[in-house]
Amino acid sequence: MQTTDGVRRIDVLTRTGLAIESKVGRTSLTQEVRRQVLKDAELLNHATSAVSEVIWEFTKSPTTGKIGPTKNLEALLIEHKIGIKIIQ
Repeated sequence: MQTTDGVRRIDVLTRTGLAIESKVGRTSLTQEVRRQVLKDAELLNHATSAVSEVIWEFTKSPTTGKIGPTKNLEALLIEHKIGIKIIQ
């Protein structure tokens, strides 16, 4: 989907407008991850967007055994009203 910062490739977009971003392992707030969050927030808040809800799903890394967002990433997701789901 197009944003003011370029294209945002959504992992899953349901018919009801739920956009799901899938992450594996511990995910840090890198520059690229920050851009993804901000693009998702833009899509979520744009009146003509097909996105009505965004959830980031985190699954455990089979290699490291780690899972979930770092505190900085979690805070940014919460700030932009993006859901967080930890899948054990």
